[in-house]
Amino acid sequence: MDHLSFNVHDENGAWSRIADGFNARLPLRNLIWRGGPTQAPRFIEQLNIRVAVNSNDDDSLENDDDQTPLLHLYIVDSDTDADTYKGVVRPRAKNWVAKVSQRRGSGWLIVYVPGTAEVQKMAVGQGSFLGKRTTTFDRLRSDFQSRKETRVVMLRADQVESWNALLLAVRDAAVAALEDRATALGDEIRRMDANRLLPGWNYCKFFVLKERLIALHRLMGLRAEALAQYDELEAVFFQLLDSQRLAWFAAFGGGQPADDFTDLLDTRKKDYRAQMVANSITIFDFRMYLFGCQCQLLVADELYAELAARAQRFISAFSAAMRKPGTGLSGAFVAAWTYSTCQNVVEICEGAQWSGASRDAAVVLAASKAEFLAAARQQLDVLGAQSGRLPYEFICRTGSSPLLNTGSPSSSSAIQTDKAISAISNPVLAEALASDERFDQIYMRTCEQATQYYVECGRRRFAQQQQADIAHLLESRGRWDDAVRVLMPLVPPASAALGAMDIPLLARLAVCEQRRGHPRDCLPLVLRLLTHSHMVSDPDDCREYAALLQSQAEAVALETPDSRLLDLDASGLFTISSAVSVDQPDALAISVCIESALASSIRAKRIEAVLVAESDAGRQLELLFVAKNVDVGCGQTTVVLCNSNVSCPGQFALRSVTMSVGHTRLAARCDCAMVRLGMQANGARVFVAGPASVITDGCPAVRLCVESRSCDIEPGMAVRLFDSQGRSLLGLRAIASRPRHCDGALDIADARGVSIDAARSAVVFADAVACNSSHALDVILPDAAQTPGAITVCAEFSVDGQARISVANGFVDLTPPLRIATKIGVLRGGRRVLQLRAQCMSSTSVRIQNLAVSPNVASIDCTWRGFLRPGECVSRTMELPPSVDPADLTATASYSTFTDAALHLLDTRLPPLATAHGLDLHLSFLRELLAAHLRTTLDHRRSICSGRIVCAPLLRLCLASVLPSAEQLLRRLLESLASALASADISAAEPEQRTIAVPVTPLNEQPKQPQCVSVTAGLSSGKFCHIYEPVQLAISLETTEIRRRVTVCLEVRAEDWLVSGPTRCEIDFAHAPKAKLEFTLVPLTVGFLAMPGVACLAGAGTGADADDECIRMQTNVGFKHSMPCVLPNPKVPTVYTVPVLVL
Repeated sequence: MDHLSFNVHDENGAWSRIADGFNARLPLRNLIWRGGPTQAPRFIEQLNIRVAVNSNDDDSLENDDDQTPLLHLYIVDSDTDADTYKGVVRPRAKNWVAKVSQRRGSGWLIVYVPGTAEVQKMAVGQGSFLGKRTTTFDRLRSDFQSRKETRVVMLRADQVESWNALLLAVRDAAVAALEDRATALGDEIRRMDANRLLPGWNYCKFFVLKERLIALHRLMGLRAEALAQYDELEAVFFQLLDSQRLAWFAAFGGGQPADDFTDLLDTRKKDYRAQMVANSITIFDFRMYLFGCQCQLLVADELYAELAARAQRFISAFSAAMRKPGTGLSGAFVAAWTYSTCQNVVEICEGAQWSGASRDAAVVLAASKAEFLAAARQQLDVLGAQSGRLPYEFICRTGSSPLLNTGSPSSSSAIQTDKAISAISNPVLAEALASDERFDQIYMRTCEQATQYYVECGRRRFAQQQQADIAHLLESRGRWDDAVRVLMPLVPPASAALGAMDIPLLARLAVCEQRRGHPRDCLPLVLRLLTHSHMVSDPDDCREYAALLQSQAEAVALETPDSRLLDLDASGLFTISSAVSVDQPDALAISVCIESALASSIRAKRIEAVLVAESDAGRQLELLFVAKNVDVGCGQTTVVLCNSNVSCPGQFALRSVTMSVGHTRLAARCDCAMVRLGMQANGARVFVAGPASVITDGCPAVRLCVESRSCDIEPGMAVRLFDSQGRSLLGLRAIASRPRHCDGALDIADARGVSIDAARSAVVFADAVACNSSHALDVILPDAAQTPGAITVCAEFSVDGQARISVANGFVDLTPPLRIATKIGVLRGGRRVLQLRAQCMSSTSVRIQNLAVSPNVASIDCTWRGFLRPGECVSRTMELPPSVDPADLTATASYSTFTDAALHLLDTRLPPLATAHGLDLHLSFLRELLAAHLRTTLDHRRSICSGRIVCAPLLRLCLASVLPSAEQLLRRLLESLASALASADISAAEPEQRTIAVPVTPLNEQPKQPQCVSVTAGLSSGKFCHIYEPVQLAISLETTEIRRRVTVCLEVRAEDWLVSGPTRCEIDFAHAPKAKLEFTLVPLTVGFLAMPGVACLAGAGTGADADDECIRMQTNVGFKHSMPCVLPNPKVPTVYTVPVLVL
C-alpha cells in the first residue's frame, strides 16, 4: 500500500463541483509530524491520498485499520433552509460524526459548499436576525465546531483563500489522525512485546502488528524509522532462533519451484502477509520477505552501500543456515540461490548514480559488487563440478571471498543427483548447465565483470585472481594457448616484484607452456619459480619444479634438435661459493663448490668453468675446465673440473660457471674471484731461460726449452714469445740455433727442423718430440729491447690428434751478463797488438771458465779463468803474428753466473725432497718459486766469502702462492731444503756453461778508444718495498777524463715502475769528476720486479751531437740488488696481475 484514503460523504452531489479542484491539490505536502512526546518533530515531504466517495446514508466502515480512511469529509451544500437543516441535515451530520468518531486513528471534517444565492445573501448580510447570523455555515459551526480543532470549513470554489483554508484544515486533521494512529499502534506493540515470554505469544502476530506501523512510516516517507522497525523484528527473530522458540514457522522451506531464483525487491512473489497471518509461513519465505522489505527501503533512500553491506551479511549467514542438516535443501539449490542472490544484488546496485563528491562511496560499492560476483563465480564452480561441466577439483579449490563468506560444500553434498540439478529454475544457470560452451561464456563473463569492479576500486590483486580463475577454466578445457594469453599479463616481468600470490600463477604458466610443447618458454618460468622457492609452502612442489626443470631442459633438444644451446641465467639458483686448485697428475683441475637452492638433485650433462687472465695490453687468456655427468644436489656440491689440454700457471679470475642440463646451459653466480693455477704435472712444458750462447755482442737472446715429459708431441709445434705488454719478440731478423760449444761459429745445421715463421711470429718445430725427451735452442732477438723483463711463452702443439696449449711466464735478462770487447793496435815497427777485454755487466758475479781467441793460434796465448764481480773487468794483450788475419779471429768466453751455481744446487737438492714429501706433482712450480726467491734475496758477497748459499729464509715465501691442500707439505719441504742448501758447497756446483762469441774487429774498422765513465745505482728500499709507496733511485757517476769537458746523457727506462721526474738528463764533468742523481720510483705491481734499466751515453758532445768517442753501456750491473721483492701494501687494496698471453 503506497497511499492513504480519504472518505467523502456526499448526499446531494456537491462533491462533483469541487472534486477536480481538490484532487488537483493532492498529494499533501510539507507536513509536520510531531510524533510522540519523546520524539522530535519530523518533516513529511508529501502524503499520497486517494479519495473515495460514498453517498449512502449508512457508511460501512472496515474493521482493518490499514483500510480505514485517514480522514472523513462530510459535504453540505447550500440548498437548505432552517427547517430542513434542523430536520434533515443536522440529524444526519450528527449520526455521521458519531460513527466516524468511534474508530481511533481517523479524523473527520465537515465541508460546507455554498451556492451562488447563499454567497450573495452572505455578502449583503440578509442572514442576520437580531444580531445573529442565520446561514447554514453558521448553524454548522455552532453545532459541530470544536475549540481546539477545526471541524467545519466553508469552501468557495472560486476563491484561492478558501481552498487554502480547506487544505490547511485537511492537513491538520490528517496529521492529527496519523499521530493518533501511530500512538495507538505503538501502545499495542509495546503491550505485546512486554508479553513476549508469556505462553501463547505469537511472533507472526507481533510481526503483522509492527508491520502496520512500518507501513504507516513508509506512507509518511519516514523510511529510516521503518527500517529501524524491521531491524528490531530481525533482532527478535534471531533471539527466538537462539532460544529454539520458532514453533510458529511451519518448516524451513525453500523447496518450492523458483525459490532459487531471487528478486529481492519483489515482495509480491508470494502472499507472504497472508501466510504470516495464518501462521503458515516458512523460515525461508520469512527471511526472504524480511530482507526484501529492508532492501526496498534502502533502495528508496539510495543507500546502495548499506544495501551491499547488509546483503553480504545476509547471504553469508542464510546460505550457511541452509546447509545445516535438517533443512532438506540440496547443495545444488543452495549454490543456485547464492548465485541468483549475488547477481540480483549487483543488478540492484547498478542503478546507483554517483556525483564527483561521492567518489569514496562509489569505490566501496564497486568493491562490494566485485565480491558478490566473485561469490557467484564460486557457485558456478560448485554447480559445474556437480553437473559434470567442471572437474571435481574446482570444488576443492573454491574458497571464501574476503568480504563475503559463502562457505564451501562438504564432501557429502558434493555429489548431487540429476534431479537436484534439473530443479534449478534460474534461466541463466539452466542455460549454463546445458552445455560446456555456454557454461564457459557465463563463467568468464562473471569473472570479467568482477575484474572490472576490482580494478575500479583499486584492488588489483583480487582482479588478478579473477583472471587466474578464467585461466584455470581454460586449463581444464585443455585450451593452453588461451590460458597462457590470460596468465602472461598477471605475472610481473621483474623477479624482484614477485610476491607470494604470484608464485602459483607463475607455476601454472610454466605448466601451460609445458603442455603447449614450448620448453624454451617454460624454462625461464621454472627458473624464476625455483629462485623464489622460499615462497613455496609445500616442499613437494619444489621437488616437482626441479623435475620440471630437468625434463624441459631435455625437451629443448626435441623441439629443435639442430638449434644452439639455450642460455639462461640461473644465478639466483646456483652460486659458486669457492674455487681452488686441486692435484691431478694428467690435467689442470679446480674444485668448485656449487650451492644449489633446489629441493632435489638435478643431472648436469656438462659443467664448464671459464678462467680468465688479463695482460697489461688488455688481452685475455681464457681457460676452459669441464666436468661431465654430475649430480648437483640440494645444498653444497663439490665438483672437480679438469683441463688436460692447457698448462698455464698463474692467477686467474673465475669469469663464469655454466651447467648444461639437456639442451640448456644454466649460468651460476660466481662469488669467488680468483684462482691460482699450478703447472700440469705430466704435461709438456715449454719455458725460457737465459741464453746458452750468443754470436753478436749486445744482441738480446733467450734460451727456449721444451720438455715433452709423458707426451708424444706431434710435428708442427709452434712457440711464440711475448713481452709483458703482449708484443711479439720474434721479429723478422730472429735466428734460432741449437746450443753449441765454443767453436766460434753458429751451427745452423744443428737447428734444422726448427724455423722462424715470420707470418705467425712463432718458432716452428717441424719434427716430433718424443716422450720423456727435452730440447733446447737459443733464439737471437735483434729486434727486441735489451731491458730485462717478464716473457710469456706460449706453445701450441698436438698430442694424439688433440690440440693443446702450454703457457709459462719467466723473467729473463735479454742482455748477456758478460761483455767482450776487442781492439787491435799497431806498435812501433809495425807490430800488431790484440787487446781482449771482458767486463761483468750483471748484478751477480760471473765465473769465467775460458776467455780465449779462436781458432787457436800457436803463438797466441791469452786464456784466462776466474771470477769477476759486478762492474769488474779483465784485459789480456797479445801480439798477432803477421800471418794471422784478424778478420778470421773470434773472441770467445765460456761462463756461468753465481746465480746459476745457486740454482744448480737447487735443482740437485729439490727433486728428491719433493718426492719424499709427496709434492712431485708441483715440482716445476716449486722450482720456479724458489728460483725467483734465490734471484732476489741471494747475498753474493757473503755467499762468495763463505762458499755457502746466503739468502733470505725460505719460510718467508708466500704460502698462498701454492695450492691450499699442499700448504703443510710445503712448509716441511722448505725446512728440509733450507737445511740442505745451508750445508752445500757452492764452489763445487757445476752449472751449465754459456758461451759468448765476438768477432775481432779489423784495424781499419776499429772505433776510437772511448772514454770511461763508471755508473752505479741503487734503491733506498733495499731488497723489499711496498706497492704504490715511492722509493728513491740513486745514480752515481764518475769519470777519469779531466783533460776536457765530458757530457753524459742518462736515460731511465722502467716497465713495472712509475718514474717521477725527467727520464733523460745531461751532466757536465768539466769542474768535478763525480756527480749524483736521484729519481723517484713507484712500484706498480706485486712480486719480484725487474730493476729499471739505466742507459748512459758519454762523450765530448751532447745528445745527438756526441762525437765518435762516446760509448753506450748498460749500468744495471751497478745495482746492489736485482729483482727487488714488492710486497702488498696494507693501506691500499692489492691488485695481483699476471702477465699472460692472449691467443
